[in-house]
Amino acid sequence: MEIRIAEYAGFCYGVKKAIDDTEEILKTEGPSKALGALIHNPLEVDRLKKLGLQVIDTAAEAEGERVIIRSHGEAKQVIEQLETSKNTVFNCTCPYVSKIHRIVSDYYAKKYGIIIIGDSTHPEVIGINGWCDNSATIIDTVDAARLLEIDGPTCIVGQTTFNTELWENMINILRSKSEQVVVFNTICDATAKRQQAARELASQADCMIVVGGKNSSNSKKLYEICRSICAATYFVESADELSYEEFAGDVVIGITAGASTPDWVIQEIINKFRRRGNC
Repeated sequence: MEIRIAEYAGFCYGVKKAIDDTEEILKTEGPSKALGALIHNPLEVDRLKKLGLQVIDTAAEAEGERVIIRSHGEAKQVIEQLETSKNTVFNCTCPYVSKIHRIVSDYYAKKYGIIIIGDSTHPEVIGINGWCDNSATIIDTVDAARLLEIDGPTCIVGQTTFNTELWENMINILRSKSEQVVVFNTICDATAKRQQAARELASQADCMIVVGGKNSSNSKKLYEICRSICAATYFVESADELSYEEFAGDVVIGITAGASTPDWVIQEIINKFRRRGNC
């Protein structure tokens, strides 16, 4: 048995920064509240809770408290509400997501229509939409791109963790509809590298293990990419979900992990294989 780790796997810059900043806030300022899960990994969120982080669901629950804006970002109105409610606000939004907020805000002010390519239910996309008064058209399939009518100047951005190949297909369709389209490829470079590394490893492996939170959009996309190449692909949050007897024999096991998966979770999986003497 051989274990191979994808060249790019685990924490991205934005998530690591949010985690590091939050740990420092908890250490220096004391217990604080996060508006929504700081990142989409239940195990890491539980670890932070033990350090003093409390997760709340609405801005109304935070009055007069220290509040951390999660890595996915929030709508402009939500941040303004927090800032005017006697809260101390620490903005841990991923810098790449903040860049999208600025683009959308600027072009909306110029009277451009806004299209967001991404998952309409994802907190990052909901937050982005909040920087154009929730007026954006949100799509995530080729069929939706084909059906969409573009009327007037339009700015297109994408969820930072969107599937890169699907993005290209949809953008080609949308560009053909109008010459008034302005496109910003806001898919994070780390996402593109992680997805490509997963594709390459899945083509070499007998089975793939994708490690990530079940509520993590980018982890789900990694699973879909790997599953399309390697039929024996497993999506797990922790080592406890794996039945190691399934991996006996002379096989190559590939491991990749989503952007919100901490190294210690990945290492637990590797260590369990090693303790069992399988590799």
